[in-house]
Amino acid sequence: MNERIAERLAETETACEDCRIEISTDGIEIDASQGDLAAEALVLTVIVFVVAMLYVAKKAVDSKFK
Repeated sequence: MNERIAERLAETETACEDCRIEISTDGIEIDASQGDLAAEALVLTVIVFVVAMLYVAKKAVDSKFK
């Protein structure tokens, strides 16, 4: 079981060697060598906003059915 976990972890670490946005437990790292940082910041902002709205909607539904 531990071997499978280690293998999957190795796959995920090497699967994104050319990614421009890396989100990990250490933080968010953006590779600025290509592309527009403003567009990438906008994408991250939209993602955070959508997650926040989903959380608010979940809380509203939970309180309505409680």
